[in-house]
Amino acid sequence: MDIEEAKKTARIARLALSEAELRKLAKDADEILEWAEQLESVKSETEKRESGALRDDLPQHFEPQTITKNFPQKSGSHLKVPRSL
Repeated sequence: MDIEEAKKTARIARLALSEAELRKLAKDADEILEWAEQLESVKSETEKRESGALRDDLPQHFEPQTITKNFPQKSGSHLKVPRSL
């Protein structure tokens, strides 16, 4: 990142930076971008699939008692939860 890009970034972020701070921002951003490029080149054991998922989503069966035993309030076969509006 050059100093002009640092100025543009600071303006977009509404930061008032001195010339020294702009130089430091540019230097720090360069280091972060280099580090990110290194991460991209590393192969991981869990490669992302085309869908972006790291694993298959498989249906799981749960017994109703397993789910309902943790609810503090119940009304018959209904579970009471806090209002979210």
